[in-house]
Amino acid sequence: MRKLIKTSLLLLLLLPLLLTSCLKNKVYDHYEPVAVSGWEKNDTLNFAVPRQEEPGHYSSHLGLRVNQEYPFTDLTLVVEQKVIHNKKVEVKQHNFIHPLAARFVACGSDSYCDTLRLRLVDDNGRVRGKGISEYQYRFYIGNLQLQPYDSVYVSVRHVMKREILPGIVNVGYSMKRE
Repeated sequence: MRKLIKTSLLLLLLLPLLLTSCLKNKVYDHYEPVAVSGWEKNDTLNFAVPRQEEPGHYSSHLGLRVNQEYPFTDLTLVVEQKVIHNKKVEVKQHNFIHPLAARFVACGSDSYCDTLRLRLVDDNGRVRGKGISEYQYRFYIGNLQLQPYDSVYVSVRHVMKREILPGIVNVGYSMKRE
């Protein structure tokens, strides 16, 4: 009995250490709320990833929280990621081809961005997200190669035909060092 208690106590002490070691590569994870009245077509959500001291490959993900008021089976978003080097802005293009994305759509005269068509419901009508009344989604965007002290500026907007999208609760962006 004492051995079981000692083992349980040791596991309880090690659990926080194990959990934090799994999360140490995550350098940014932030969600922006969307208006309760709906996400307007001209509303762009912005994320500013602080400077990263360590160079390397960073993977980026888009997060969504959607409730049952969302009327469509998919969502089309434009995601632009700008890597900022010492006050110089450079738009990173990805060689990775996401199976749900049409890549390299021009966003302006000097930049490129990713247009993502995200499937929220499968062909059988089942929600692909996790949750009950609000569904959580996470989509891989691509990899960024960062130099020391680079930062990233991300903008996300929808390009659906409807001007105002109901049911989108939050949009998030996360980045972790590979």
